[in-house]
Amino acid sequence: MSMVLSHRTALELYRSSMMPVSGYEKVSFLSLSVPTRNDVECYRALPIRTSHIPLHCVVPKPRNRRNIKNGHCHVFGGEMNAICLHRSTDESSLCVVSPEVLFLEMAAQLSGIELVKLGYELCGVYSLPMSQPNYAGIPRGYSRRKALTSVARLTAHVASQSNNRSVKKARWALRYVLDGSASPRETELSMLMVLPRKLGGYGLRKPEIRHEFATSSEVLLFLSGKSTAFDLHWPDAGLLLRYGGQALKGNDDDRKRNRHLTSLDAAGSRVVHVTNRDIRHAESLDEVADAVARCHGRHLRNDLQYDFAARQAELRERVLTGN
Repeated sequence: MSMVLSHRTALELYRSSMMPVSGYEKVSFLSLSVPTRNDVECYRALPIRTSHIPLHCVVPKPRNRRNIKNGHCHVFGGEMNAICLHRSTDESSLCVVSPEVLFLEMAAQLSGIELVKLGYELCGVYSLPMSQPNYAGIPRGYSRRKALTSVARLTAHVASQSNNRSVKKARWALRYVLDGSASPRETELSMLMVLPRKLGGYGLRKPEIRHEFATSSEVLLFLSGKSTAFDLHWPDAGLLLRYGGQALKGNDDDRKRNRHLTSLDAAGSRVVHVTNRDIRHAESLDEVADAVARCHGRHLRNDLQYDFAARQAELRERVLTGN
């Protein structure tokens, strides 16, 4: 069997617990044989939890395409190093496209906002749940893992491709992707902060995502996914946007004062606090974003030529989960 899984099948596989993040073998795509009907049957017999979705695979030339029941055979017109998942005794291989190739493939199927979200997931240290429950029948939340790729590697791959609609969309999306997100909430807050005003975002400069731990127990909580604390760091402005999940203690006036009168951390950076409640309420997050903008020496414009509130509501609906 020589089959290279791609598109949605590859994405679901990367979200599964069986996908290796290191120590895997890379195989030249052009060295693999064309999949046969037996290859498809062998794949569907494997204990891989992607059998409920259409099978997507890639071949090097149009004449190599095959009709696949409940599946799609795509043409990938170039060389790549596929990641080998399984090699049998007869030297047949089951492979999957690299995260860099997957990102560009999904650019043809996702909206720009969805592609930005996928970029955060691939460059982050978390996986979203697969589209079906796990073996125990219990729906999974997001899980922690090593980053599959980086913004730099995605950018380099996109830059090496011929210019087309998918490449343009991928190039645009990467302008707003950050490395190191550890949860969907980090991704959502980062996207709202950096996406342009014309789309309903705040149009702030790209920060760095930072996780710091004072004790070993905090590290364990983070690795287990039970800790959601993180910072968005703007080194040039000496500013931290600190997310702690729960609301700050005190009444509304105290919380507002804590947000606008920024504190200093041990390194001397100004700290603006944000909570899950702030993210869920647009008016509260507006105040947070304005505080961040003022730390950069600017104010968020209100004299826009379009209905910002309407665009903001649309973006929040597309970005936020469990809003």
